Amino acid sequence: MGRLSIERIAAAAGQARALAGLTGSTAGAWTRAGRDVAHLRLEARRLGRERSRLQYALGGAAYDEDAARVEVLRAELRRCVERIDGCAAAARAAVEGARRRTADERLAVAPTQIRKPGPSR
Repeated sequence: MGRLSIERIAAAAGQARALAGLTGSTAGAWTRAGRDVAHLRLEARRLGRERSRLQYALGGAAYDEDAARVEVLRAELRRCVERIDGCAAAARAAVEGARRRTADERLAVAPTQIRKPGPSR
């Protein structure tokens, strides 16, 4: 068994460790993102029920011509809708963050390419 074989074995072992690290970090990134997205979806669903309640109450206040209550309910409804939009934006950011982390990790284990310089211009 020559020195070249030992070097190849060492290189293969290093590559295997790098791929195992990629697998672990990828699984971790997507697990975190999935957990965050699930939590945000539950919150958005809860807020959707709150939005429906507020819309119903707003309709009743408008029908009763209670201007003060209408303004209060409109403000609450706007805040609720903003929070729902915030949940959707945070979910998109969680998924994008996982994509970025896995792309960065993939680059770290990509084989190095050696290119010869082309002709000078």
